[in-house]
Amino acid sequence: FMTAAVVMATTPVGTVSRITNIANQRVKECNRIAAMVTELGKCGVVCRETDTGLEIEGCGIAPPASLAANGASIECYNDHRIAMSFAVLGSLWPSIRILDKDCTDKTYPEFWDDICSVLNRPHAIKPIVSRTIEKAGSGKHPSVVVIGMRGSGKTTLSRFASEQLHLKCVDLDDVVTATIQT
Repeated sequence: FMTAAVVMATTPVGTVSRITNIANQRVKECNRIAAMVTELGKCGVVCRETDTGLEIEGCGIAPPASLAANGASIECYNDHRIAMSFAVLGSLWPSIRILDKDCTDKTYPEFWDDICSVLNRPHAIKPIVSRTIEKAGSGKHPSVVVIGMRGSGKTTLSRFASEQLHLKCVDLDDVVTATIQT
């Protein structure tokens, strides 16, 4: 329903779309109904929660003026489906920023690469890292440590974050492998 909801946001102005009988979506990775109302609202879309679902007022194909002027930072609540649905909307309304890019790694690690490839626009959807980094000690050498199992997407996330934050990325898997081989 989440991808349908973001598509419904692009229906002609004055259109009201309803998604019903999805009350069970309140108890998934997050309350998906409330999340969609909140995050669509950040995009300038009027969206209301109902007893069993939600209503979305169409804004038209062009982004709402408030979104075009200010952009929207979309919280994903660690739910890959929210990230993926707003990626669809972000392909049409480019002022949308996905804050929790790595939540897609658990089910579809190549999602961001694939969607940019399908759109034939290498940077069509550019998730951003939105974590505040506190500098340890004197603050001269900020560090971000990402810990996780192999294959969980930490290298992809770390490389992206290091580029955005202008920090050196050191992949300890590479360091350990190089050390063992020498």
